[in-house]
Amino acid sequence: MNMPVGDVWHTVGMDILQLPESKRGNKYLLVLHDYYSKWIEVYPMKDQMVETVVSNLIDICSRFGFPEVVHSDQGPNFESAMMKNGLEAFGVKKTRTTSYHPQGNGLVERTNRTIIQMLSTYVDRHHDWEDGLPMLLHAYHMSRHAATGVSPYLLMFGREAGPLPMYNVQPEFHMLPRDYVNECLERTARVTRFVDAHIAKAQSHQKKVYDTSAKERDSLHSGDSVLLKVPKQDKLAPKWETEWKVDEIIGPSTVSILHEDGKRRVVHVNRLQIAYRNRPVSTTKWNPPTDMHEYEAITVPLEQASATETATTTTRPSRQRLKPK
Repeated sequence: MNMPVGDVWHTVGMDILQLPESKRGNKYLLVLHDYYSKWIEVYPMKDQMVETVVSNLIDICSRFGFPEVVHSDQGPNFESAMMKNGLEAFGVKKTRTTSYHPQGNGLVERTNRTIIQMLSTYVDRHHDWEDGLPMLLHAYHMSRHAATGVSPYLLMFGREAGPLPMYNVQPEFHMLPRDYVNECLERTARVTRFVDAHIAKAQSHQKKVYDTSAKERDSLHSGDSVLLKVPKQDKLAPKWETEWKVDEIIGPSTVSILHEDGKRRVVHVNRLQIAYRNRPVSTTKWNPPTDMHEYEAITVPLEQASATETATTTTRPSRQRLKPK
């Protein structure tokens, strides 16, 4: 799924990653990921209560500004009235994925895997993962991202960050603030044009890959009986629920389904499998071909066929027996 993004910090994905409890008592990590620049912000948390999430969200928005869209899964802390009302008060639109479809927030899901991989490589003891976060994020932000072709730091701030050893080195020259701003604006404009083209190319490739594997919307119709894939629970539990029917096609990849007991759900088409199609049977009559040569072997009368078989029966030629000498 490609989220429509138009600029830096326009659309931000949000998720919570559970980790081993740290020395400071934190066992959750709030992950915020800018869809355009790929910039990551993380907040260690002792709990995942909505008050904690909102407090951290306000903290980052006080520094970077409020995005236009915040996208998340359907976690209760993200879908609470406090979260929705708080975002609406600042003019932020809240969107969400369909249930049990993490691909709808795919960028943050991939970010979570990247964070876990980086922590597992850097951290020797599970309880020290907080200590490694600042350096790991700095290395990530300075690295060229495959989707944009540039580093998240360059897209976010319009300049590259110097390597850590250079932070204590005095600059060789100083620029007037006005000149520095103009230079940053020109550099940002050039980088933005490059990144837009790079992202368009990457999304085009992702769409081709997705289209070859995803179910087409046109393959589902209202009234079709479908199986609903359920999330992994017990290994022996059924993977599919029966007795569902397509009630309404809502969007290109989202449908409303109705259970025989009256329950209604909105799900992604990738969680459905057609059981059988409940559609009108065609009443078009079958017309035989006009070329009757195809039926010659069938239309021959039985008596004629028997006579033909008798007439065409082959016999061995008679042999002349020689007298013994």
